[in-house]
Amino acid sequence: MSFQPLRYLSPCASAAPTASANSTLPGEEVSNTFILTVIKASHEVNLASPFPLGKAIRVSVQVDGSTVDKGCISEPSSSEVNWNHRCTFPITSSSEVVFRVYGLTRPEKLHCDWIEVGDGARVTLKDLLSRCGGSQLACITLATRGSAQPILQIYLTISRSDGSQSRGHDCLSKLRKLTSKLWKAYGQHHLDIDLATCISVERAALGLFQPGSVDAHPCLDDIATYLKARYNEHREIADLHEAIELQRRALECCQEGHSSRPAYHGNLAVYLKTRYNRLGGLVDLQEAIDHQRRSIAICPPDYKFSAAFVANLANQLKARYNVLGDVADLHEAIELGKQALVLRSIGHRLRHSSLGNLASYLKSRYDLQGNVVDLHQAVELARQALSLSPTGDHLQYSSLNRLSSYLRARHDLRGEVVDIDEAVEFGRQALSILQDGHPDRHHSLGNLANHLKARFSVRGEAADLEEAIALGRQTLSLRPSGHPQRPSCVGNLGSFLYERFELCGDGADLQEAIGLNREALSLRPPGHPLRCSSVRVLARCILSDKENDHAEAFDLYRTLERFAGSSSTALCNATQSWVRDAEKRHHPSALSAYRASISSLDHHLVATASVTLRHQVMQAFKYTPSDAFSCALRAGDLEQAVQLLEHGRGLLWNQLALLDTPLDQLRQHSKVGQSLAEEFQSVGSTLEKFAKGGGGGDTEVTTTEKQYWKAKRRWEDVVGKIREQDGFSRFLLPPLFCDLQEAAREGPVIIVNASQYTCDALIILHSRSPIHVPLSLTFRAASTLCATFSNAIKRAAYDSNDRGIIVALRSLWDNVVGPILRSLATVHPSSRIWWCPTSLFTTLPLHAAAPFRRGEENLSLKYIPSYTPSLSALARARRAEQDDFGGLRDCDIVSGPSSAGSQRIVMIGQAAPDGAKELELHAVQKELDAICSVLPAGISAEQVVGDRATDHGALEAFRKYSWVHLACHGNQHPTQPYESSLAMKNGPLTLLRIIREKFHNPEFAFMSACHTADVGGTTPDEVIHLAAGMQFAGFKSVIGSMWAVDDACAYKLVTAFYRRMFEGPSPPDYRRAAEALSKAAREVWNDMPLDQRIVFIHIGA
Repeated sequence: MSFQPLRYLSPCASAAPTASANSTLPGEEVSNTFILTVIKASHEVNLASPFPLGKAIRVSVQVDGSTVDKGCISEPSSSEVNWNHRCTFPITSSSEVVFRVYGLTRPEKLHCDWIEVGDGARVTLKDLLSRCGGSQLACITLATRGSAQPILQIYLTISRSDGSQSRGHDCLSKLRKLTSKLWKAYGQHHLDIDLATCISVERAALGLFQPGSVDAHPCLDDIATYLKARYNEHREIADLHEAIELQRRALECCQEGHSSRPAYHGNLAVYLKTRYNRLGGLVDLQEAIDHQRRSIAICPPDYKFSAAFVANLANQLKARYNVLGDVADLHEAIELGKQALVLRSIGHRLRHSSLGNLASYLKSRYDLQGNVVDLHQAVELARQALSLSPTGDHLQYSSLNRLSSYLRARHDLRGEVVDIDEAVEFGRQALSILQDGHPDRHHSLGNLANHLKARFSVRGEAADLEEAIALGRQTLSLRPSGHPQRPSCVGNLGSFLYERFELCGDGADLQEAIGLNREALSLRPPGHPLRCSSVRVLARCILSDKENDHAEAFDLYRTLERFAGSSSTALCNATQSWVRDAEKRHHPSALSAYRASISSLDHHLVATASVTLRHQVMQAFKYTPSDAFSCALRAGDLEQAVQLLEHGRGLLWNQLALLDTPLDQLRQHSKVGQSLAEEFQSVGSTLEKFAKGGGGGDTEVTTTEKQYWKAKRRWEDVVGKIREQDGFSRFLLPPLFCDLQEAAREGPVIIVNASQYTCDALIILHSRSPIHVPLSLTFRAASTLCATFSNAIKRAAYDSNDRGIIVALRSLWDNVVGPILRSLATVHPSSRIWWCPTSLFTTLPLHAAAPFRRGEENLSLKYIPSYTPSLSALARARRAEQDDFGGLRDCDIVSGPSSAGSQRIVMIGQAAPDGAKELELHAVQKELDAICSVLPAGISAEQVVGDRATDHGALEAFRKYSWVHLACHGNQHPTQPYESSLAMKNGPLTLLRIIREKFHNPEFAFMSACHTADVGGTTPDEVIHLAAGMQFAGFKSVIGSMWAVDDACAYKLVTAFYRRMFEGPSPPDYRRAAEALSKAAREVWNDMPLDQRIVFIHIGA
């Protein structure tokens, strides 16, 4: 339907008398000026019918070139279209009034894509007066040409002006034009006289309005703006108070729906936040956030202040995070900061501000979570902000201050002197911009003090520390009681004085440091994100005071246990400080300290979205679980030792496993349990995508942090409700010893632990108490043994006659394996055993240790060895096989290439991957053919080789077959173990990709490739390698290699292995893999070098 130009229908009141422009309305004196007020509109039918462009309409009223647009939406339930405020125009006999109507092409977007319906309609004052019918109310009815169907009726009133109103209007107009010129002059020259005159003239303009006039809001808003500008110059708090009150009045006068309301809400939010910055009232900050949210909610798209509103809300949320510590505020601030940066694209005059703000938010998240990518991005954004900041003004000062702080933080992380030197230089430049007396000078003083203290820690120059203390005192004097940033500067000065005490031994410094840190603690109430930092520093100070009761320090440390459910880098550091002090002083709280430390680390890792970032965080705490194990053993609590070690070492794998927890029992529990199970599975699936998504690269921070935190809070809520159900009180809590003991159901599990305090073994038995075997070697000796063995393996690659491996294995037997097996022999003369090494022992082949002396019994030959990354991993494999008879079979999937019931194995061989640096593997096809040659009748094998052996092809094979053999190159990444990979034709198949998959009934995998069970040199104390990843992905039994594999030797051992695996009349069973590997190694003992006979290990059930 096309629309024609609108026309007038006959007046609604047909008997209405005609009036001329000089007619006199009832009760009015003669005047040539009238006031036109548009009240409302109505429609007799739903606008969706005659207006195919949608229910949303907009009416434009123009009088003598002055236009007001009236937007509204037609509701089906009502024929009336009301506007929230009326528009008023002065008109004369020569005035012309134009009405236009617009419709939407896309009704869902109310502020764009408007199309005018027709050419509009024009009337004169005489026409309007003729429709008044002797009253002040007139009605204009609009319709399309050629149609008698009314579309819209516009109601308005006409009243005669008494002349004084016109004169007042002229006076008001002149005053406001004057203030506009003065304000522009002030913006150019910043003369106080211009600003003062602005305020005076605008006050005079306000005086022309009657008290409570709804039309006074523009004057009120302008005066508030000018007062805020004067406050910025002179910091007179009275100006700020009045600006806030006037802005409130402007909002009260300005009715809902007025186009100025978004700006008024935004202005009031800015003024309240400014007062919060000055006085620290949390009520002001909360109200500022509320008004800023309102401004964003009601402003139309492409609104000129949208970027400012978004940027301001981010700033306000960050300020609230600083006080209350709600991490949701921080993540929302980051998301809003990114939006503001997009809105202020390259070339925008305020882009430097958005760059600096986003840098600040990312730095805060780094402080919370320890993600170095956030810190690197903060430094880069701050440099960009500085490059765009005008020289010598407050904006450059802010950029210098910010960048110097981030450089110091990066120095603290990496220890590079260039960063701290640059931080000090930028800090001095920032301080030079603000003269004495400037209200923001305390920021520069405090920052420079912190930079100098950090440089003192590196260079040891006392002058830096003395200057830091002097600047710290100046900062404190400018942040009186009640100042929102006083807690930080009190704590900083206390830390500086403590450093000087340690340097010079002056007791007065220590006492002052204690007093200042007590104040800092009192200013950070329970729940404050940095309270744990104050606890840590104060406890250290007290422990340094010989006259003080050290019990107070450990009482303070014990309060950290109340933070167990929170997550932050500061809490992890504080609990680590407790661990160190308790160990140093042999304090009985040491075990509690370890529990708190591992618990805080657990929650901190959950707060980190991806496994890659979690591994990065773990680097700083990689020896904590092993030390906790040692502490519990020294305390005689063997079961607690196992629980702590298992909890601490299994954090990375276990947190992934929690998201895929079997829920059958919960579903069968009750209808509530069934509902909770479904909700848990839903949110768990969401979190699993985040966790296995990688992320945390060196170039980009994930943009989905806010979504992750929302899902995490949902997950915690569901878990809490599940624990309230009968029988589920320990749902997803760390397992107790009785649960972990199930891992030893089919044979002892032997934990071999290396700690800086002791080296120990603990034999876990299924039906009796553990056996503690203290080891004689120290941590340093264990480290030396690891280096000796590693060097021997490297030499063996080119000298098979080198006896270095035998020497290292004999030492490993004498100091570790021999004492363990002699203790084990008293209760288990022979059986399967599972080695569970930790720390340094993860790199040593415990299964290959032997006396290598004539006449001395080798007890290793009495046992069939396997390995497990943890007791939980073995327990999961045990649970997975409960419903599985263990036989080799094809997975029950429709797309399988063979009939159901056939028994099949897939062999993936890639000898020459594209782009690989390694040499071509010449024995791959020979190895696969050898496997086929020993397969018993009835078992067929498929080979995926050459161009078919791609990453996708391998994963597809994993999905289809429960038994998998891989022959290819393997690569263990030295610093990012989740990037360890198998070399396929088109590129690497990484560990991270493998653990993302869900395979149907996986059972056995032989990984005939290099380094597939190698933990690498810098991995935390948790086994993360390709073989462990295959086990996590569901393969119950896995064979991998601890170092490089020789192609030809692998062929021999693989052939012997499968011959042993398939011998005998019983069906093939993956649970025979450990025994088959032991027999195969002995079978080829005289045909292969020692390093290749012992390179493969069995992991799992």
